[in-house]
Amino acid sequence: MGLRFTSDEKVTALFDSVSGWAFGPTFDSPDAAQAFLDWCEMQGVQGGDVRRVPLPELEELESRYYAELRAGGEDV
Repeated sequence: MGLRFTSDEKVTALFDSVSGWAFGPTFDSPDAAQAFLDWCEMQGVQGGDVRRVPLPELEELESRYYAELRAGGEDV
């Protein structure tokens, strides 16, 4: 797919391995980043490929994702 994670001890970022550009929200871990991508795929984002989502829509997806986590009792 060309979508990868880069991570240090504090933050995980998404980046496009084809272009080398990082984009989108950051996460506490690679697992959290993968959970977001899986959720995006369930929302109809083609193959979970958030590289193709315009920034305003990606921000809306992130907001909806965290709202659902909070509604489910997750501490985010």
